[in-house]
Amino acid sequence: MGNSTLLVDNVSNLAVPSVERFSIWSRKQKRCFQRIKTGMKVAEIEHSSLRFLTLTTKKNENTRNLNDDFQVLRKRIIRMTPLKLASLGWIDLADIHRFYPSKKIGSSLIFEYCKVETSEGGGVLHVIFKGDFIPQKWISENWSEIRCGSWNVDIRICKASHGAYVVNQYMSGQSAFERFSWSFGWVYRGFVHDWLMIKRSTRPILEQERNFKNKGWDKKFGYPDIKLALSRWNDWLLDKFKPIYQNTFNGSVVQIFRLQENWVSVGKLRVNSGRFLRGCACVKN
Repeated sequence: MGNSTLLVDNVSNLAVPSVERFSIWSRKQKRCFQRIKTGMKVAEIEHSSLRFLTLTTKKNENTRNLNDDFQVLRKRIIRMTPLKLASLGWIDLADIHRFYPSKKIGSSLIFEYCKVETSEGGGVLHVIFKGDFIPQKWISENWSEIRCGSWNVDIRICKASHGAYVVNQYMSGQSAFERFSWSFGWVYRGFVHDWLMIKRSTRPILEQERNFKNKGWDKKFGYPDIKLALSRWNDWLLDKFKPIYQNTFNGSVVQIFRLQENWVSVGKLRVNSGRFLRGCACVKN
């Protein structure tokens, strides 16, 4: 695994078109860019697959709440299982293990996303998500049912080599950019607070001035060093999402990633850390 710096794509410089030199992003777009690239960095560390989903709407449908309809689609996705997709005819039964390797056929699909809403047409959602394979026809039919005939849906694999292109061209670089949001599992709960703390720690102390109201001295800070903050943030993510346990068992590599305080991830399975680690003691030895 290469320790490439966050927000810098070192995989293929030729495959990523440059951003316009004089394009000015708002503060909201800059925050969106950081949230998207942070989640993409975490997916790279966890070896999770990323996909780019575009949901369009008709012009006469702009009176409907686009985010509410997206949440309906999201709940339908996480209630779906590989077995249900096969039984309903969306995928062949023989393709279950090809599309969902090392996943129980009765378990729910994983869908952790970061989405951007733009004002194109009646409103368009550009979504980068990590998780399981979802048939394009299934998404198109369900989105058409939710949005009353808006069937135009595009989904494709988002590779690291054109990740910057996806972000710049389709998401936070959009002139019609309106708002963005993400799910809790896109990175982890509270990651924005950690990022702000790291960024503020890079501000230089310019001088100290007397605060007569509080009867003490206050430090006056300058602007944060963004390059240093990104480097520290990159190291923070690498340390936080590195495997807390790794070993070879029955010819395959077992990696355990920590998700929350009391939970760990084994591949795509979430288990209680205390129970699992006690059971893995014999494997580690």
